[in-house]
Amino acid sequence: MAAILKFEINKPETISLMFPDGKNIVNKFNVEQVMFTLTDGRIMFVTPDVAQRIRLLDVKPGQTFLMTKWRKGRANRWDIWLSPETEKAKAAEEAPSLEAQLKDSLVLAEARKNVNAKLEAAGIAATGPVLVPSVPKPAKVTYGAAFASFLVQSGRATHEAETVLSQDGIVVRFDSRDLAAIATTMFIAAKDTGTLEPGVAA
Repeated sequence: MAAILKFEINKPETISLMFPDGKNIVNKFNVEQVMFTLTDGRIMFVTPDVAQRIRLLDVKPGQTFLMTKWRKGRANRWDIWLSPETEKAKAAEEAPSLEAQLKDSLVLAEARKNVNAKLEAAGIAATGPVLVPSVPKPAKVTYGAAFASFLVQSGRATHEAETVLSQDGIVVRFDSRDLAAIATTMFIAAKDTGTLEPGVAA
């Protein structure tokens, strides 16, 4: 039979799960518990509310987190947090750099110049961020999801601009590099104002 992890009061334990979801059981005292299997072969039993807090950490098998049991009166209380190693791993997974998304910052700069040049050629003053749609910035989403949203918005905005300008006899055509430049302007503005956070789901 597998050894059971016994938590001592005020002693942090480093936990690494073999499976992210535990198994719901009812012990011999008719109390609901959740059993987790650890990577070192041990098992641990926690209450359903503690199990839910563990699941909210969204750790992968093998990643580590810490748990400390402490007592207040007759009740047990728990501190549960990610290990520094797991925090770093999650940050690396969930917060890709802007340079990685665009592959090359020089390409971005050139794309912005192309957008301005096209507007100026059409007799439109290109000052500040161009063609930024009046759509609310996505809040508290991952960088990747936000950038994808901004690409869609910039695509719609440039299409609308092309349509409106063509009615006035002005021909302007925006390509994928132009869309990337506009979306990036929106992304940077949202990031600078704190409406985006790496790795936070909507």
